[in-house]
Amino acid sequence: MEKSQPEPMSLKDRVVDLVRTLAIALSIALVIRTLFIQPFHIPSQSMEPGLKIGDYIVVTKYSYGYSRYSLPLGSMLPDVLPDRIWGGEPQRGDVVVFRYPSDVKKDYIKRLIGLPGDTLEIQNGVLRINGQVVEQAPVVERGAYQGGMVRFFDETFPEGQVHRIRREGSVDPDPHLASNCIQISAAPYGCQSQKITVPKGHFFFMGDNRDNSQDSRYPDVAFVPFENLVGKAQIIVFSWRSLTRFFRGIR
Repeated sequence: MEKSQPEPMSLKDRVVDLVRTLAIALSIALVIRTLFIQPFHIPSQSMEPGLKIGDYIVVTKYSYGYSRYSLPLGSMLPDVLPDRIWGGEPQRGDVVVFRYPSDVKKDYIKRLIGLPGDTLEIQNGVLRINGQVVEQAPVVERGAYQGGMVRFFDETFPEGQVHRIRREGSVDPDPHLASNCIQISAAPYGCQSQKITVPKGHFFFMGDNRDNSQDSRYPDVAFVPFENLVGKAQIIVFSWRSLTRFFRGIR
């Protein structure tokens, strides 16, 4: 006895099936992007040498819990939601994506330097956390840029985490450069070395490219509220510096 053949789907049924499949796929992608992981593109050199222009990274959004900025259009929501739910505590040394305090539509990525209650000071490029000097061991690797020499250091936090930073210029940094001190409440002209204390519920961030990073040393960033944290950077999944240098640019 011959088996009956299924009737072919009509064009209308095929369109409905395709729309349903796309809707399910988009819903799953939205849930994953909102609650679990989100890709980000590195647009600047502020986190060199670890993260370079063109890198694509994965950020885990569950690492620090969720705020309204965890949502794709969170910056447009009214400020009536809880600051954070299921919040995991960030650790010093984490590379974090957060919303720029002066314009919460922008995402920034920096390294977490100061925790709530920490006292910080930067003088002539030397960072102190709670009175303890953060050691910087010179690295043999060097490079050149238009203004002079690029130097690298392995910086060790009090808890033992080690990461590499980039500095520019001479061995003895100019104490009047904003990159060599904290400018949060300094005079608009010049730069004064000062001790600052990170307020409760806030964090202090710096870029690994210490002389080319707009970060918490400057008044328009300053202390970043816990609410503004989006997630923790975990891995580089792809790096594509430019279309014209495709084969040379992937790392």
